[in-house]
Amino acid sequence: MTVKELNEYLETSDYPSRFKFIQPFIFEWEVVTSRRGIILVENDPADPGGATFAGLDRHSHPDLNFKSITPTIVCDTYLEKYWNKFDCENHSYSLGEVFYNCCVNCGFGRAGKILQNAKTAGQFLDGQNDFYKRLVEARPALRKFLTGWENRTGALRKYLKV
Repeated sequence: MTVKELNEYLETSDYPSRFKFIQPFIFEWEVVTSRRGIILVENDPADPGGATFAGLDRHSHPDLNFKSITPTIVCDTYLEKYWNKFDCENHSYSLGEVFYNCCVNCGFGRAGKILQNAKTAGQFLDGQNDFYKRLVEARPALRKFLTGWENRTGALRKYLKV
């Protein structure tokens, strides 16, 4: 499977329009591919989620079979386990999208705590970056992820024009 196949499936689906808008961004940051564009299973020992395919980690999604996964399964999982489950559609535009991104990247618990102190998408992204810095201070082994996390929130600001 390739990211192109995921995005083509997403485009032709009847998913909510905001989900269809933000999901390619999520794929851009969550998916690791080979040089030929094939999505790879990654398994970084420093990642507490364990083996991950298309951003879906084994810890959070133990029932997913990475060997038989399809674009439908990937997109449905993101829609059901994140977008719908955490009611992202019912947040204002941009705030729902940054909240969704954080749920995917940090988990709902952390995203919910950041949301309590943010009235706008920009404030939310500032809070998310502050969380990453505190996390790296507490767990220095995660420092290797900090630049990528900060690049992701910066890219999301541009994507959403926040």
